[in-house]
Amino acid sequence: MARGEDDTLRAWWAAALDRARAYAQRLDRRSWIKMGLLSLFVIGTNVSFAGHLQDLYTSGVYHRLVIFGMIWGAVILSVILLVWHPSKRVRLGWGAPIVISSFIAGSFVAIVGNPMSFADILMYWAMRADASDALYSFWAGMVPPLLLAICGFTAFYLTPTQWPFAHLRTWRLLPQDRGFGLRIAAAFPILPVLMIILATYGIGGRFTATFPVQYKSLTLLSIALVEAVLHDVPDREAVTIGIAQPPAITHVVVIVDESIAADFIDINHRQGTTPVLLVHQDKIANFGYAASTHNCSDQSNAMLRWGIGPDNFADAFTQPTIWQYARKAGFHTVYIDVQKREGMLQNYMTEKEKTSIDEFIQYNDVPQSEKSRAFVEKDLRAARHIQEMLKRPAPQFIYVVKEGLHFPFEGKYPADESYFDNHMSLLEPIGTDRTRLLNSYKNGVRWAVNKFFEVFLSDTDLSNTLVLYTADHGQNLMDHGLPTHCRAVDPHYTEGLVPLFAMTANPTLLDRFRSGAQKNTHAASHSNIYPTLLSLLGYEPQAIAEHYAPTLFDRITTPQGFASGFVFDQRSEWTWNTFPKEIVPREAAH
Repeated sequence: MARGEDDTLRAWWAAALDRARAYAQRLDRRSWIKMGLLSLFVIGTNVSFAGHLQDLYTSGVYHRLVIFGMIWGAVILSVILLVWHPSKRVRLGWGAPIVISSFIAGSFVAIVGNPMSFADILMYWAMRADASDALYSFWAGMVPPLLLAICGFTAFYLTPTQWPFAHLRTWRLLPQDRGFGLRIAAAFPILPVLMIILATYGIGGRFTATFPVQYKSLTLLSIALVEAVLHDVPDREAVTIGIAQPPAITHVVVIVDESIAADFIDINHRQGTTPVLLVHQDKIANFGYAASTHNCSDQSNAMLRWGIGPDNFADAFTQPTIWQYARKAGFHTVYIDVQKREGMLQNYMTEKEKTSIDEFIQYNDVPQSEKSRAFVEKDLRAARHIQEMLKRPAPQFIYVVKEGLHFPFEGKYPADESYFDNHMSLLEPIGTDRTRLLNSYKNGVRWAVNKFFEVFLSDTDLSNTLVLYTADHGQNLMDHGLPTHCRAVDPHYTEGLVPLFAMTANPTLLDRFRSGAQKNTHAASHSNIYPTLLSLLGYEPQAIAEHYAPTLFDRITTPQGFASGFVFDQRSEWTWNTFPKEIVPREAAH
C-alpha cells in the first residue's frame, strides 16, 4: 500500500473514532441503559444466529442467505427505530408483541432444544390443549427467556431523553419534517413482518427457524391461524376394497394409550409396572417393541385412524378412515375419547369424519383440569364402559383413546398408589433428577396401564372379542434433552418406542396372532395395525396388500422407525428416524 493511501486510511480511522467518541458523549445514562438492555435482549434471544449463518453458507443455497440477511437487517433496524421512538404508545404497541414473540420462541428453544419453525407452529398449535401441561412440567426452562423478555420490555418502556440518530446523515435524507420521519419509524416494523410472511410462503420448511425471534413467533402463528380458518377439509374417498370373507371376530377393540413406552411394560421388560399382564399372558400375543408412526400425539393418532404411513402422507386427508371400513363390514362404530369432553375434537378429527361414528363417547362430568381421584379414574370408568358394551350381541368396532400418562406424571395417579418411592413432587420440573422422573413414570404406568387392565379383565369375556393395544408414542425420559416426545429435530428413538400386543380368548385368532408375533417380535409398527384391522373385518387380502403396509400376520421386513416434524403440510420438512439395532430398557431404583 502506498504511503499516501496509508495516511488516508489512518486519517479516516481516526476521524471515525472521533465521531464514535463524540456520539458516545452525547448519550446520557438512560440511553446507555436502553442500549445495554436492547443488546442483551436481541443477542440473548438469538443465540443461534451464528449457527444459522454458518449452515446457510455451507449449504450453498445462497438465495436463502440473502433473504436471511435482508430479514435480519429489517428486524434490527425496526427494533432500533422503535426503542428510541418518543411515543410510548408506539414503543409499547410494537414492543409488547415483539417481547411476547421473543419469549415464546426462547421458551421453545429452552424446552425443545431447537429453534422454532413454521412446521413447529402448525404442529404445536394442534396440541395447544397441552400448553398447561408444558408450563407445569418445564417452567424452569422458561425462566431465562422470561428474564430476557423483561430486559426487552424495559428497553421499550423507558422514555428516551433524545433521538440518538438525529445527527446521522442517513436520517437527514428524510424530509425535514420530524413528524414524518417518526411516522415512518412507527410503520417500519410492517416491513419485516411482510418479509417473513413472503419468505414463509416462498420457501417455508425449516428455513423459517432462522428468522429473528423478535417477529417470528407471532407472525408465523398468525399465518397458521389464517390458514386454519380458511382451510377446507376435503371429502374422503369411498371404500373401494371388496369384502372377501366374514369377519374374524364379533367385537374389535383398539386401545390407544397415551405416552406409554414399550420398555415399561412387564411382558417386554420386567419393571414391576404391569403385573396383571403377566397373569393373563395366556390370552396375549405380544409383538414386543413396536414403532409409532410419529412421535407426536395428534399426528400419530390421526395416522392410526386413517391408515397413513411414510409412503402415503400426502393422502392423509382423502384416504378412507377406519370408521368407513368398519361400517361397510357391518360393524357398529364406537369412539371413546377419555381425554377430551364437551364434544371437543382432537387429533385432526373433524365433523365430517365424526359422521362415520355411530357412538361418540366422552366423559363430560369430570373437569380436565381437576387433579383428583375422579380425574385419575377416568380410564377405569372407560374400562367398565367397554365391559358393558361387549355384552351386546351385534358386531362392534370400538376405538379408545385413553387418558394414559401425558406429562406431568405427578397427579396422574393417586398419591396412595406410589408403588415406586423416590419419585417427583408436584410442580417439580422435568430435568431435576432422572431417577425420580423414572420412578414417577413407573408409578403412572402401574396405574394407567396395570389398573386399567385389572379392572377390564376382571369381568370380561374375550371369547368373541379382540383387543389390540398400543400407545400413540413413547417417552424420552431425559435420555436426550428435556422433551418427553414430539421433538421435530433430532428426537431420541424412545419417543417412538411403543408396546403392541393382541389379546383374545378366541383360540383360532390367538394362534394366528401368536404366529405373527413369532415372526415379527420387535419388528412391527403402527403402519401394520390398519391393514391388520381390515383383514379382521374381512376385506380382500390382495387389495389390502396393494394399498397398505403388511399386516401383523405377514412377515415384516421394513426397518422400524417413526416420523418427526409436521408431515401434513407439503411445505414442511420432516425426518424419518430409525431405531438402533439394540434397544436398552430403562429402569430406576425403588
